[in-house]
Amino acid sequence: MGLLCKVSSLGKYHAAEHMAGNTYDDGQTLTIDNISRHSRIHERCGTNLVTIIFTLFIVFYLITKQYSLSFIIAESIGYELFGLRESKYKFIRYLIAPFFGIGKTCQLLFFTSRPQKNHLEVAKFSLQKLIDLEKEQN
Repeated sequence: MGLLCKVSSLGKYHAAEHMAGNTYDDGQTLTIDNISRHSRIHERCGTNLVTIIFTLFIVFYLITKQYSLSFIIAESIGYELFGLRESKYKFIRYLIAPFFGIGKTCQLLFFTSRPQKNHLEVAKFSLQKLIDLEKEQN
């Protein structure tokens, strides 16, 4: 599945989405030039969440040998760890950093590829539309 993302335009759109999100997170204007300078790895990508859950599942399955129980525990703890990525406590961020390292590597190697200008334009338009809709609601 990951390789399919990598070699198809889906991986390019995914990367462009991350790059636009990183531009927005940095408080920069959404221009193609600004977007193209940002990383195609994003900390809030679902790949990081899946990586945490999958890693914990393996650990708990090796301990319990129970598929369902391991999945429930891994999903519960994984979701909470994913939410702690911006914790004010450095030691917590330090403890979960390896999970995010694996997730970021997976994003780079399997789930994103270098986008072209048309992919960046779609990401820019989509994010700008979301920003506009949010302003209308407030």
